[in-house]
Amino acid sequence: MPEIVKEKEAAPSPVGEACPEGNSFRGRGGAVVIVSAWYQYRPFTYYYNREYFRDYENTIELLRKDNIHCIDKADGLAKVNLAPFSKIILVQSHRPVADPENTLYKYFNENYNLLKSTSYEGIKVSVLGK
Repeated sequence: MPEIVKEKEAAPSPVGEACPEGNSFRGRGGAVVIVSAWYQYRPFTYYYNREYFRDYENTIELLRKDNIHCIDKADGLAKVNLAPFSKIILVQSHRPVADPENTLYKYFNENYNLLKSTSYEGIKVSVLGK
């Protein structure tokens, strides 16, 4: 009889560790998540929400509904309404390639207060607030 293989549990999310309230930004308007580089939405989604990951044709739209936006640089913020949010969670991966001038961090650092920052093997997560 073949052995049934269960799906492995996801590793802890850097976002969840950097923001102790975890995914409280889902649908509540308290925080917005910016993921850079934009193409990192697939690995981000794998750990964030497996159902969204499986629904690959709608993944980006599902993330947007949860206030998660995937962009490369600060100029991409023109498409994101930050006004309703009191907290920004910035997840940066592949920054030297996607945002070599670090424009996203510079923008948020100039306009928000850094509350917490942590790094994980090539991923930097910063939580900023007003």
